Amino acid sequence: MRNSDIKIITAKAEDIEINKNELALRLKTDRGYNSELLEKCRKRFNETVEYKCAYIRTEVDLSQENICKFDFAEIESRNLYKNLQGCREAFVMAVTTGIAVDRLLKKLNVISQAEQEHLTYLAVYEKYEEYSKKRFTYRKAGLVIIILSVIVFILLMLSQAMKVIALLLWIAIILSCVAVMITADHRYDTYREMLGLKDELDDGYEDDEEDGEPPEK
Repeated sequence: MRNSDIKIITAKAEDIEINKNELALRLKTDRGYNSELLEKCRKRFNETVEYKCAYIRTEVDLSQENICKFDFAEIESRNLYKNLQGCREAFVMAVTTGIAVDRLLKKLNVISQAEQEHLTYLAVYEKYEEYSKKRFTYRKAGLVIIILSVIVFILLMLSQAMKVIALLLWIAIILSCVAVMITADHRYDTYREMLGLKDELDDGYEDDEEDGEPPEK
């Protein structure tokens, strides 16, 4: 193998589109999730990244079981051996985002530990605000649905044939509403405890949170 056989491809940040569904999967968030923190990280990454790909076309020798022999290396792998069956040649490729990204990660990990903690705090606070609003919304919606279900249940009870079905449907609706409200409250309490904040009043936010800014850490 000669160095001249190796092909190099470079690309800029705007040339590569990151799959949003894959990003959500890696971040363990819902699809379509976006935030100021995420956009800040994306912008910083795009300013630093230098995509580079190196590949070479090489002959493949599969004469020994589970052994893949290339022009420059020999790899023992049952899965690779199976996938390359029938192939005489293969492309071997290596991809990197560039040394600058590695340096940025080391810098953030070693030098900017305080910044990381602050960004994590903001991310948790954002989820806290989200469920703080959701739990009030779910409470109101849940109470309305329960009241309406009582009215519908009374009307259905007038029919002899619908009594059992109406009772089961009414119980299912109430249990579903209660489960949703409890889940929202539980997540709210989890994020609140992580932040070390006091509980909010049921009639709205406390005075120091009305401006939408997170309290001082």
